[in-house]
Amino acid sequence: MLQIIYKNKMQFFALAIFLVMSVILVMIPSATAEDHDVSITDDMKFNPEDLTINVEDTVTWTNNDGMGHTATSTDGPASFDSGNIAAGATWSFTFTEAGTYNYKCDYHSSMTASITVVESDGDGADDTEDGDGADNTEDGDGA
Repeated sequence: MLQIIYKNKMQFFALAIFLVMSVILVMIPSATAEDHDVSITDDMKFNPEDLTINVEDTVTWTNNDGMGHTATSTDGPASFDSGNIAAGATWSFTFTEAGTYNYKCDYHSSMTASITVVESDGDGADDTEDGDGADNTEDGDGA
C-alpha cells in the first residue's frame, strides 16, 4: 500500500514540474524580426548612412528621389542587388548572416552606406543602442 501512495505522489510531482516548466517556456519572449527603413533622399543619399540591425531583420529601401537608384552590396557576408528602384518604389532584403554590409548605388558612385548585422541575444528586444537601429556610439564602430 505504501508503494502505491509513494508512486502516485511521484507521478503528481513529475506532472507538477512539467506544468511549471511549460508555463515558464511559454512566458519567455522569443526573438522577433524587425523591419527597418532606409530612405533614398532627393539629395542623393541613403538615410541613415549607417544602420545596425539584428540577424533576420528586414531593411526596406524607399526611393524618395525623382530618379532611379540601386542598393547594391560591395562587400559583406552575403551579396544583394536591388536592381533599379524607380522613383517612389521600394525594395526589401532580409539579412540572415551577421557582419558588415557596405553598399552603394550603381548609378551614383558617391551614394554609399553600411549596414551592420549583429546576432540577437534572443530576448526579443532591439539590440541597438536606442532602439532605432542606428549605431549611436561616439566613434561609430558599434563598440
